[in-house]
Amino acid sequence: MYEALKNVVNKGIYGKTPLEDVRYISTIRDLFLSSTELYSENIIYLTKFNPKEEYREIKYKEFRKDVFSFATALIDMGLKGKRIGIIGDASYMWAVGYISVVCGVGTIVPLDRELPQSDIENLSSVAELDAIIYSDKVNKGLEGYFDNLSDIITICMTEKENFYSMPELMKKGEKLIENGDTSFADAEVKPDDVNIILFTSGTTGYSKGVMLSHRNVASNVINICTVYTIKEFDRMFSILPIHHTYECTCGFLCPMFAGSSVAHCSGLKYILKEVKEAKPTIIVAVPLIMEMFYKGIMREVRKQGKEKTLKFGVKLAKFMDIFGIDIRKKLFSEIHSKFGGKLRDLLVGAAPVNPETSIALNDLGIKTIQGYGLTECAPLITANRQTYFRHDSVGLPVPEDEVKIVDPDSDGIGEIAVKGENVMVGYYKDEELTKSVIRDGFFHTGDLGYIKDGFVYITGRLKNVIITENGKNIFPEEIEGKLCENGIVSDALVYESEEGGKKVIAAQIFPDEAYVKENIGENASFSDIKARIEQVIKNLNSEMVSYKAIKKLIVRKVDFIRTTTKKIKRADNINYTE
Repeated sequence: MYEALKNVVNKGIYGKTPLEDVRYISTIRDLFLSSTELYSENIIYLTKFNPKEEYREIKYKEFRKDVFSFATALIDMGLKGKRIGIIGDASYMWAVGYISVVCGVGTIVPLDRELPQSDIENLSSVAELDAIIYSDKVNKGLEGYFDNLSDIITICMTEKENFYSMPELMKKGEKLIENGDTSFADAEVKPDDVNIILFTSGTTGYSKGVMLSHRNVASNVINICTVYTIKEFDRMFSILPIHHTYECTCGFLCPMFAGSSVAHCSGLKYILKEVKEAKPTIIVAVPLIMEMFYKGIMREVRKQGKEKTLKFGVKLAKFMDIFGIDIRKKLFSEIHSKFGGKLRDLLVGAAPVNPETSIALNDLGIKTIQGYGLTECAPLITANRQTYFRHDSVGLPVPEDEVKIVDPDSDGIGEIAVKGENVMVGYYKDEELTKSVIRDGFFHTGDLGYIKDGFVYITGRLKNVIITENGKNIFPEEIEGKLCENGIVSDALVYESEEGGKKVIAAQIFPDEAYVKENIGENASFSDIKARIEQVIKNLNSEMVSYKAIKKLIVRKVDFIRTTTKKIKRADNINYTE
């Protein structure tokens, strides 16, 4: 077991959450080399090079060979010690590219696949990229942007005539190795080397370059795998954008560390088809996907007229659980078959979770394990455990992290701050901003919350807090959560606005299309929908203290502008008008 963790086993809250015995790694290179040796014959990826194909299984030993080959070719091209961007969907080639660069070639700069050309140009310039590894799917969406670059070396993930491609360079690297080239094999990577720059996809619209060291990421992988059990037989289903640190660490590096496998999803429209084919035990998800799964289940239940049967089954399962007998997978086998029949856990993060949905899925035998993290912390700070959790909390701090509440108010709510080896080195080319958020060894997250019985609860973002004229604090996220408990509300945004020259609490709501069709009618008018939502607002206002009451309502006709992890971009949406 990681030596530093031995001291916390069976102490305090950790006595209730036994830690897994895991090996020590100090770098991502350690992780890659040790896993590809220990689990050489295991399947590491199920991938498709075309959505119409069946999944192709790739073993750890094949992955190791491809990484060595590609990395050797990159070094031979003169890219040793250089900054290399990577942009594309979660795929086998993305994995090869990322590991090749970060484990001995240079510094990897993952970019959001949904960025417009202007942002790619800007971030490439800011990061001073020497090369970019790109997906041709992204390239076609940008009308061949990467084909026309002259000052940056561009490498396509697939075969491309007259351009550098990963398959071509892998073949070249293989021959170099056969002829005695050991440049990648002999490469040295130290724990404090900063080989990752991640640009945040913040909800404010301003991207910051987060510099992560191997120590930051390796320590977080270890901490995650000590508190969450991942076995060799486990299979993760990769849905989220792979450039994002939540998916990259939890859904890419952690399963590699554990010797398990990852099935890549070809895109959101293929989720239901491919999840059946892949038969995962774990899915890393965001709340929007969790809600999508649950609403889909309930629509099917109502369609079949089995609501009473489901309620009875849940009661029966809870009764049997008293005797330590879990019958949920058998009892709700029809539901589980929609996910391939083996799904055990949804690891949910990146945004607030609706506790009611979490409880409902748990009752059906799909455990939702909520965590909390930030890019600046590589990312995980807290997580619920498989055997010790609370549905309305983001969980307990990971063993090596110290979490505290700064300047708590009378209710114990204050800014969440964290200290640990996973805290970033700093912001790229912004020492002043780095000093403003890392003080006395603690990273100040900008999130507000409180701690109870060791569990961390988040109430909102510091920047989003609305302060009334009487000095009362209103947390928009709290009201948004209450609004989203109503079936007609797909998502909500609460903020301070003006009405008649006075400051008021405003809410934008995007209706749930499936709910509208099922409960109001296929041909429901916008006025019908708005009237129903106005009633929801009226009911909620009657339950809340008067200063929190929503005085201005905007019902959206189009969905919110979102980040790639499906969080609402507050600044980009506030000025929306009907």
